[in-house]
Amino acid sequence: MEIEVDSQLLKSPVALEIRHHLEEWVKSRCPDHLGPIMEISKN
Repeated sequence: MEIEVDSQLLKSPVALEIRHHLEEWVKSRCPDHLGPIMEISKN
C-alpha cells in the first residue's frame, strides 16, 4: 500500500514532535540496528 501526505503536514510542529518521539522509541528498543537506520531514513 502506498499513501501520500501533504508536505506541509509533515513539516508541522505536531508531525515533527511525533516523528521525534517515534525515532527515540525505535532507538531505545533497537539501538544496534534500527537506530542508525532511522537517523538516515527520510521516511
